[in-house]
Parts: sequence; structure tokens; C-alpha cells
Amino acid sequence: LDNHVDDLFVINAFNQLKVSSRVKPAFYGLSDPAHFGLLEGEQALELSETLRYIKDSGASLVLPHTAYGSKVFEGLNRVYFDDRERIFFNNSLSPLKPRSYGSTTIYKMLALALFMDYDKVYILGFDNSNFLNYRGRPDNLMQDLGGATADKKVEKKSSFIGDFEKEFTSGMAGRMQSYAHLFGDLHKFNSGKIVNLDPYSLTDAFPKVMNHPLVTNYIAE
Repeated sequence: LDNHVDDLFVINAFNQLKVSSRVKPAFYGLSDPAHFGLLEGEQALELSETLRYIKDSGASLVLPHTAYGSKVFEGLNRVYFDDRERIFFNNSLSPLKPRSYGSTTIYKMLALALFMDYDKVYILGFDNSNFLNYRGRPDNLMQDLGGATADKKVEKKSSFIGDFEKEFTSGMAGRMQSYAHLFGDLHKFNSGKIVNLDPYSLTDAFPKVMNHPLVTNYIAE
């Protein structure tokens, strides 16, 4: 990675992936409400493991402004962003102002990368494709079968991802409407600097590149 990029941005449960032991991220983003507040049992353990990884890797932890007073993250390098949402009459992507896009951790990290003004921003696994795991049931409720596209160190369900058989009472129409907004919001980020390293990604807002060394070198290994 050092031959191709200056800084690596990762989010959420990245530390649970096998590849996490081979790279050192510069920025680690957390913004899911499940990571904050009173955590017990499995969630508390997972957050503890995540924070340990962040400290060992030397990464800066990227957090919403609402976590500013939390003592859980003391001792780590921290960067905060304005996590207020103002959708109407607002086109701001700045992490210093209320955002104009949906509340998704990876979008917030993309906004931070653009704000830091890199020459190029490469994205990978930026696909909004979790709906491929959805299945219907005889009672017409939908459920998420889970499953990740990347190999984990230990194959276990993350307590931050959701229930294995989570029911969507809004049905497919409601779920697909939310995905429509997610894919639409990405066009707000199209500054000409973002390049998608996955040529078969469902994300169509940015130009794609085939066989970039960042991807092919890893596959070869």
C-alpha cells in the first residue's frame, strides 16, 4: 500500500478482517450509534478489541461531535466531525458543517478524505450491496441472512451489524427507497478525484479502474 497511497481510511469492524493484520490504517472511523452509549457483553468486548487495534496501529480515531465528551476514547488520537444532518437546501460535504447526505459511516469518511484534499481518493468495498443478502419469507417479511464479502479472522456475527434474521417491517419498497437515497447521495461526492478500484461495484457515481496494483497485488498473494 505504501507504494500507492499516503493514508488508508477504514471503518467499523475492519479490525475483524484478516487483512487488518497486514496494513496500518491512518484513520479509523466510527459513527454507528451502536458504538456509543452503554455497551454490555459482546458489544463492549468488540468495541474494546477495536480500540485496542486502533491504538496498536497508531491510527487516528474519527468520531462524531456527539462523542466529544466520552471517556471511552481517551488516550487515542481523535478527529471529530459535525454529525448533524441538514438535507434540504444544503450541499455541504465539509466535516466542519452539517452534512447534506445520509448517516452512513463510510460516506462521512469519504467526506473527510475529500476535505483533506488528496490528489486522488481510491475506494474499495464501497458498494451498498447488503440487499443481496435479503430473502423473502412466507409471511412477506424480509430478512437479512448476513454474510460479509471479506474474510474475517474469526467467522462470527458482529453484534454491531444486526440480527441474523432481522425483520424489515417496511418491506422491500421501504428498503429499496433507502438504498435509492444512498446511491443518489454518492453523486454529491463526484469531484473528479474519486476512483473506484472495484470494476464490478454497484456504485456508479465514480470512474472505475481495472487491474489496479492495489487490488491485483493482493489477489496474487
